[in-house]
Amino acid sequence: LIVPTIYGADKLSLFDIARKRVELVDKAKTSKLKMEEISNGTFTISNLGMFGVRNFTAIINPPQGAILMIGEIYKAPAVIDDKIEIRQQMEISLAVDHRIIDGADAARYLMRLKEIIENPEILLI
Repeated sequence: LIVPTIYGADKLSLFDIARKRVELVDKAKTSKLKMEEISNGTFTISNLGMFGVRNFTAIINPPQGAILMIGEIYKAPAVIDDKIEIRQQMEISLAVDHRIIDGADAARYLMRLKEIIENPEILLI
């Protein structure tokens, strides 16, 4: 698994992160990534959803502190206001190094991520 690093992602816009991701993926596909472009990451996002994988287990790449696993979007029955409806669903899980990240903080992160996924307009505010 080659995991390119987007440095300073916390200071970039979503557009800039997306642009940098495309650039790094293109470099990875053509074996042109430099060592500094795959080093010193702190957090990995692994998306196997595009391959039809709903959930999976990933291993944290030391010295990183966490890895977020994203599965495919699929339709399934859900109870909404005491009625069964077909809704789009997606499974996400997070593995953290508990020497670095407290489990309660990780849970709060996942809850916030869920809120943003369900209400993406939050990002526009």
